Amino acid sequence: MLGIEAVEQLGPKPGRIGLTARDALGYAFQGGGGYGDPLKRDPEAVRGDVVDGHVSPDAARSQYGVVIGADGVDIARTEAARLAIRQRRLGGRTPARTAGSGEMRIAAGRFACGCGCDLGAATSDWKRHAITRCVDPASYGPHVRTHAELELREHACPDCGSLLEAEVVRKGEASLNTLVLAGDTAA
Repeated sequence: MLGIEAVEQLGPKPGRIGLTARDALGYAFQGGGGYGDPLKRDPEAVRGDVVDGHVSPDAARSQYGVVIGADGVDIARTEAARLAIRQRRLGGRTPARTAGSGEMRIAAGRFACGCGCDLGAATSDWKRHAITRCVDPASYGPHVRTHAELELREHACPDCGSLLEAEVVRKGEASLNTLVLAGDTAA
């Protein structure tokens, strides 16, 4: 067994690091955690991840809004937890619509949430019509950190509170354009 004299957290993008023959360096990449709004994930699939040890019960509740009791998924508490997360995304407001089952789409030349909320012309930036908020990276899990010059932003549907995108952006700068189409998009 190795004797550990000291552990130093270097944070993201530490730059050049001097190492000796006695040093050990561990590095974890923060890859994509998945696709789509975690609240739209099947609660039974989340329970399976908890049983398999991939997700903790706390993460199931805080990230997916799934509450697991002694007998499995607690449906009533899961619905309440998911509503609370959607309300938090909407600044405390109750969603005006039920979240749709699908993801954001383009129909008749316009961006639309799965709930049917219009998010503007496909030739413009849909994020101008979304609810945007900065969130603490630790809210995505204990190993998620950003550089001091960056921030984590969430963009949610203003009607149902579905998470449409999360992005890391330099503080004080505009959000990134995910998709803006040029030309005739009505077809």
